[in-house]
Formats: sequence, C-alpha cells, structure tokens
Amino acid sequence: MRIGRRPAWPVVLLISGAITSTGIWAATGLASARPEHAPPASVAAATDASADAASLRARLPGEPGGRWPGGVARPEAAGFGFLVGVYCTSRTNCWAVGVQGGSGNATLSQALHWNGKAWRHVKMPSPGGLNAKTELAAVRCATASACWAVGYYVRGGATLNAMLRWNGRKWTAMGTPEPAGSGKTSQNELTDVTCISVRNCWAVGYFGRVGSTTLDEVLHWNGTKWLRVRVPAPGGTTNVSVNMLNDVRCPTSSRCLAVGSYSPGTGSGKTFNQALSWAGKSWTAEHAPSPGSSAAHNDATLFGLGCGARNSCWAVGAFGPSSQDKFLSQVMHWNGRTWSRTPMSQPGGTGAIALNELGWVTCSSAGNCWAVGTYGQTNPSLELNQAQHWNGRRWVLVHTPNPAGTATNDENALLSVRCTSGSDCWAVGGAAKAESGTVADEILHWNGKKWTIQPA
Repeated sequence: MRIGRRPAWPVVLLISGAITSTGIWAATGLASARPEHAPPASVAAATDASADAASLRARLPGEPGGRWPGGVARPEAAGFGFLVGVYCTSRTNCWAVGVQGGSGNATLSQALHWNGKAWRHVKMPSPGGLNAKTELAAVRCATASACWAVGYYVRGGATLNAMLRWNGRKWTAMGTPEPAGSGKTSQNELTDVTCISVRNCWAVGYFGRVGSTTLDEVLHWNGTKWLRVRVPAPGGTTNVSVNMLNDVRCPTSSRCLAVGSYSPGTGSGKTFNQALSWAGKSWTAEHAPSPGSSAAHNDATLFGLGCGARNSCWAVGAFGPSSQDKFLSQVMHWNGRTWSRTPMSQPGGTGAIALNELGWVTCSSAGNCWAVGTYGQTNPSLELNQAQHWNGRRWVLVHTPNPAGTATNDENALLSVRCTSGSDCWAVGGAAKAESGTVADEILHWNGKKWTIQPA
C-alpha cells in the first residue's frame, strides 16, 4: 500500500499497493472493483499502465478511533483523513483542504483554518452528500474573504465538478458547467484553481464519457459565474485519446500557464508532458520536454506549477517506464518563452524500485521556491516526505520529519505547499503507519531553518 498523487485525476487522491486505477479501491477495501467515479474507458486504456508514474496523492483507509497528528483523537465517523491543498493570504490566514472518511465508502470534504496560532476545523459542505463521494483537490484565495476549493463529487452515478466558495463567513457549493454532461457515464473533475483577482479566476481538470475522448477542462470565473473555455487537445480527439490538466497559474494578469499530461492512445504506450498557455485571448499548446520519451512505454506527467516572476515558472512531476516499479522526479522551468528541463536530485535513487515523485511547487520569488512530494522505494513499499528548495541557483533536498515513521510500509506524502515568506511555509499531506493502517492529516511548518510537525 502506498500514498500517491492523482493520475491526473480519477480523484484528487488515490492509493494502492499497485497504484493502478483499477486496483486502488480493491486494495483499500473501499470497493471491490473500479469505483463509480473511475476514469472513462479512454482514460483507463491509456493510463491503467501509467497510473504509477502519474500518481502522487492518495487516500488510505483508516480505522475509527485512530489518532490525528499530535495525539488528538479522530472523530469516529471520519475513519481517515488527509490534506491535499494549502493556501495562505498572510501569516495569520491560511486554509488547508482535504478528504475525510464518512459512513461506508463515503468520502467528505474537510477544511482547516490557520488563525496565526492554531489550525481549526471549519464546516464545509460535501456536494455529494453524506453517503457519497466528495473529494477536493486544491484551494486558492484571491483575498481573505474570497477563496475557492475544487475537486469532484458523485451523484446518481455521474462524476461532477465540485466548486466550493468561501465568502469570509462560510463555505458554500456553487454550480459550474459540466462539459461531459450529468449522465451515468459522465466524468467531470476539477484538479486546480487560481485567481488573478476576485473577478478573474481559472479552474482546470478533465472531462469525458465512457468509450469517448478525454479532454482538458478549463473554466473561467468572471465575477458572476463560471464559464467553459475551449482549449487545444494535444493528445487528439479519438476515442482512445487522453488529455488531462493538473495545475494552473498566472504569472501576470494577461499570461496564464496550465500543465498536465496527454496520450494519443495509438498503441505507443506513452504519456507525455502537456503545457498550455493563455496570452489574453486564447489557450495554445506549448512544447514541454518529456524525459524518458525515447524509451518504450514511458510515462511522463506534470502535476504541480508555481511562478516566482513574470518570466520564471516551475513545473514538477514524475516519469518512468510503466513496465517497471521505478519513478523519477522531473522539474521543468519556463523562462517566459520556452520550457526546459532542470536537473534535480533523486533521493530515492535511480534503481529498479526507486520512488521519486514531486506533486506540488510554490514560489515566493524567482529565487525562493519549494517543491514537495515523496521518495523511497516501491517494493517493499516505503514512502518518505520529500522537500526540495530552489535557492536561485539549484534545487537542494531539505530534511523533513516523517510523522508515520521510516519503517518498511510506512507512508508519508506531502501533497501541497505554500509560503508567505522565506521563513514561513506550510506543507500538508497524509501519513500512515504500517502497523495501524490509519491515514491522518499531516501538517509541516518551515520557520526559515527547519521543517517541524504541527498538530492538525
């Protein structure tokens, strides 16, 4: 069993021993087969073999009565929980969102707020209801009183976009376009959101139907409602084509970037990095190198995106051969014109069972960025927190504590990070001790000198 990020998205998080989208749920005991929100057939065909290299967020089944970090008893109804996104508007105002267990196989939204002194749980709706699935992916704020959290929920067999809004007083669910429709074979999932201003936000993800094309999903907020914006499909539009976006950022008010992956589904067995760009009028495809693409059945996916200046953005992810249990981190830099690969250490090594995955990156300036994820080995499983720091010259691995421990089958994964300054950063994720099998929220804090575990 291991914690892993979304394979560009059959939920915000997935877990498994084998990490394939068909095996995840059976492995966790949450279902006996592919879940009702599993990807359309086209996604499954192109990504079942690549789900490992394309996954770095996860959900693990917990046990009622387990403990939260810091020894606080978890509510019986929750069963398990993990955090997938964090965002701060100041040192005294941060939000962390994630997933917690409900009754049966239900998964519910969870939100925590930082007031400068402690993290507190805040009521948040679960659009899927208390007995279905709602799973969040990310959170972003334009101001302290204008925040968005995105993901997906299941209703009547359909997977629909989850869009939650904070107005300074409470979280409420909002409707969005559902480009795949709302029928039982429909799949609409949002993976990230970013805002230029209160009246100018972007959300990305993917959509499709069983036996049909999977396409990039891009929505725009104009201050009144969310509207769908059409974008290129670098993977094509055949019934086996797959196009998925994972993250979006805007380094200026007139320039935005989105990253993810695509696969033509033509039998090559390969998944490639995807990059799109918005220059004020339309979204266009940009070339992004895909490391390992010369090898057969190579999977490359960009998960996270962060910008420190108008001409300096970073994208992080993973790549590796789908025929092996080997995953390597990848880092790409955008200089305002083109994408290029940047060297980075592989703390999990580069051997046959190496595990190195980065899922999120944030920058407070062009010379100060953090990328987080996990590293270790795939068989037998061991996952440790990974944090890499960009100092303006190179990426450096920085020590992080591991709340779940460092023994075989222990799982620690950082899924998101955000900084208000060089001496104030938060990283969130999930941690599961092998002997307990219980996953709990994980929160780490950077004070300018070291990362420390914080109570959730």
